[in-house]
Amino acid sequence: RARALAAVWPRGPRIGDAGFQALERHQYRAGPYTPLDKALYTVWWNPVTRCLPRWLAPNLITLVGAAAAVASGVLLWACDPSLEQGVPPWAELAACILVLVYQTCDAVDGLQARRTGCGSPLGELFDHGCDCVCLTSFTIGYCATQRCGFGTLTFASLCISWLPWWLAQWESVHTGVVRTGGTLIGVTEVELAVALIHLATYLVGADLWRMPVV
Repeated sequence: RARALAAVWPRGPRIGDAGFQALERHQYRAGPYTPLDKALYTVWWNPVTRCLPRWLAPNLITLVGAAAAVASGVLLWACDPSLEQGVPPWAELAACILVLVYQTCDAVDGLQARRTGCGSPLGELFDHGCDCVCLTSFTIGYCATQRCGFGTLTFASLCISWLPWWLAQWESVHTGVVRTGGTLIGVTEVELAVALIHLATYLVGADLWRMPVV
């Protein structure tokens, strides 16, 4: 397989036979689930998965979710290229809906993979690769909502969002467990918080985040 890959992509990085054997031995092991994860699994994720046709590929669900996430960030950036002027309310509502679509797809794709027996290490790699891109899109959208501008605040926001994700992937290399959070707060809570920020901005306006606390 390594020689076949070299023939197709002779000058690119290649996975050796040992790498393919490691992929075949790899088994996905998720980290702890939060109470919100368990609740959403019962009332939303599992019922949605049962409604999906078995021929629907899990990677297609991942791709749809990633497209929704990227669309949310691109939409807000297009409405405010400087990230300083604020975005129209309809764009905030659209971003909220797109974030929720991504969140559902992000949870359902793995359930569909296990339901149909289509889970694979390459599917996991594709899923997490898309998540990494979506994380950047969400952060750009958040910075547009908060009117951070292209400066220190946006750079710091990107670093704060990237670092935990990078550390989680690094940890999984050594432990074999992909932790998506702790026992109380994880990625689900963060994703819903982003959606709520967009919803609150749609309902109250961008000046919400400029109001004095006292």
